[in-house]
Amino acid sequence: GSGQTVRTRARARRRAAAPGRAVRGAWAMGTTWSTDGAAPAADGEAAQSAQGAGAAPDSTERSAPAPAATPSPAAPAPAPSRAVPAPSTPPVKKAEQPKPADKPAAAVAATKGAAAPLGGSAALLAKMRAQKAASAASAAPSGASAGTPAGAPVALTGSAAILAKMRAQKAASAPKPEAKPMPTFFLYGSQTGTCEEIAKNLAGEAASRGVNVGGGTAMEMNALKMPDLAVQAGAIVVVVSSTGDGDAPDNCANAVQKLKGTKLGPELFAGVPFTTLGLGDSNYTKFMEVPRVVRRRLEHYGGKHFYPSAEADEVDGIEGIVEAWTEGLWEPLKKVLAERSTNATTPAGGAGGKSAAKPGKPAVAVKAPLKWLDAAEAKAARAAQAEARAAAVAAVAGDGKYSKSAPLAALVSAKRDLTSDASHADGRRVVHMEISAPEGSTLAARPGDSLGLLPANDPALVERLLARLGVEADKEFSAGEAYPACTAREALSRRLEICGAVRKSTAKTLALFCTDAAEGADMQALVGDKARFRTEVTDARCDLLALLERFPSCAPPLAVVLEAVPALAPRYYSLCNDPQVAEDGACHVAFSIVEGGVATNYLDGLVAGEATVEVFVNSGGAFAHPDDDLAAPLVMIGPGTGVAPFRGFLQRRAKLAEEKGVEPGPAWLFFGCRRRDHDFLYGDEMEAGFDGALTRLEVAFSREGEEKVYVQHRMRAAGEELYEKLLECGETGRIMVCGDGAAMAKDVHAELESSLSAAALKAMKEEGRYVRDIWS
Repeated sequence: GSGQTVRTRARARRRAAAPGRAVRGAWAMGTTWSTDGAAPAADGEAAQSAQGAGAAPDSTERSAPAPAATPSPAAPAPAPSRAVPAPSTPPVKKAEQPKPADKPAAAVAATKGAAAPLGGSAALLAKMRAQKAASAASAAPSGASAGTPAGAPVALTGSAAILAKMRAQKAASAPKPEAKPMPTFFLYGSQTGTCEEIAKNLAGEAASRGVNVGGGTAMEMNALKMPDLAVQAGAIVVVVSSTGDGDAPDNCANAVQKLKGTKLGPELFAGVPFTTLGLGDSNYTKFMEVPRVVRRRLEHYGGKHFYPSAEADEVDGIEGIVEAWTEGLWEPLKKVLAERSTNATTPAGGAGGKSAAKPGKPAVAVKAPLKWLDAAEAKAARAAQAEARAAAVAAVAGDGKYSKSAPLAALVSAKRDLTSDASHADGRRVVHMEISAPEGSTLAARPGDSLGLLPANDPALVERLLARLGVEADKEFSAGEAYPACTAREALSRRLEICGAVRKSTAKTLALFCTDAAEGADMQALVGDKARFRTEVTDARCDLLALLERFPSCAPPLAVVLEAVPALAPRYYSLCNDPQVAEDGACHVAFSIVEGGVATNYLDGLVAGEATVEVFVNSGGAFAHPDDDLAAPLVMIGPGTGVAPFRGFLQRRAKLAEEKGVEPGPAWLFFGCRRRDHDFLYGDEMEAGFDGALTRLEVAFSREGEEKVYVQHRMRAAGEELYEKLLECGETGRIMVCGDGAAMAKDVHAELESSLSAAALKAMKEEGRYVRDIWS
């Protein structure tokens, strides 16, 4: 033939002669044949006929047929090798190929019935498979079947086995995730700021001890949804008080309501460690009501105490109990957190995403960064803020149920002194103020409620503090939801508690911003020394400006001041009238002017008929006139401004008696003051008897005789007449007490116990017939 045919045949002869080289020709599917006498490598496809050459299983490449090799007549035919077991993976079908040309008859005769030997890489692969199969067979337990049971997993071989081994080694050598403690949430419910301060102190100390603090700082109870808290918390520490007669503080009322409800899952807090610190005043009828509700409901939902809860009574002083409870908290907390450590799936800092501070350095948690606004940004932010405020007020305007977050701007319609000039010279001044809702609005109030007023700080103090901080007074900024649009002057005037003694948590944070190392060390030492701090700061009423002037190098940024200084809290004053009786529906309050006081001095400076004040109504709860039982005897005890709610009670009692056409039951009032001509508050009205609603008035003028006489002495003098009437009234008579809890309330309580017996007074308290509205 042609030269092309000669060259093709020569290449074929060279391939056939080369040891281990596969001869490709007839494309037997799935089988590789070679010329070294080895059996075909079984790869899941059936062995093809020896008629011609086969194709490698991973190739569809075509080549010319090879000429037959004629064996020596004396040479015996090679014995077929034992086939290697097929892998379990199903064969991959190849595309059907056209049949090759027939081979010469001599080639067919030479290869028929014999297996062609494997060569090269195919031989090496076959050898590895055979060794693996042999070792597997030798390792099989005695009596095991030589075959592979149906459905049993088959060991990986070859490159697949090597890859699997490499993956296993990589997985074994990979560093395991570092276990991190779950965050501890320090939550508070606080009306006056005391619980908030304690909780923030705890969170700051926890961070300095390396504890992961949820949210980066202490949080209001209302700030987190209960299901979220249950999932995220490694432990929960709650510091909470009651307000009024067993009511929840505003910043935890929603959370407490949720806990008291039935919509939460029965095992929501299953296994979640918690502890509580309750603050209360045993002068109140429902002492520790809210702290105990929180504790019981967390237990109800599966929470477990990791450290005993504590209760601190304002009457006995809370400091000793709080300090002892705090000192014992840390070891149990760290122990339970170690037990509940988890892989790092929760962001450091829990819900707030803030990491714990390094041990030895207190946390400075700023909830939202401060951003200075340009004119356009400020205008837009103010407009949005005004719109949101208007919407919040409009939502409650219909029923008059305004709140701290949505107060009513009401007019100061009247104001007068209740005390004489002689009393003022003696250092006591009491002011009567009337506050009227604007036309189209109303304040839903009744006798026994209190009026919450949002005060402002002394403007002169604000200016001095602005100068000391060195900030632009009227430049607009934003800082999260709390300050969508504000100025430094506005924040210091109406948003922050800058008067009064600096709290320890505030001083602890400010100490970090002393540029002079010696001053910083002294300030931290002051914070760390309990006795020294009490003497030099708390008892001395060292306010924020005085503290900063004492440490001149202390230069905190405005953002830190906004976070470290407590919010300016509303002040509450007992309603001293029945607005339904007043001609204009105004709400009346009476307050004593306190030297250095924020609210009373602010209110005293308001001009009647011109000024407005932001107000809302706070329910008195159980401290209310018994409208449904006018026949029941009523004993009211209220010296000083404690008489205020009883003026409203008697106005309402007279009005209801007239409307119903009935004669009310006996109503006694025990009032106390210094002198008749000094501070006999509402004396003319009381002596007039409120149109017969007041059946007996007993007044103790403490400074008019040689010996001081107080209301409890007048009660004792009433003797059998008073107590027999109370005892004769069976289950209907009521005793109501209002006023100072530091001395008066305890003395009155002791007198009632001695005359009625402790058991009788306890029963009346449990039945809601002995109710007190006391302040410390």
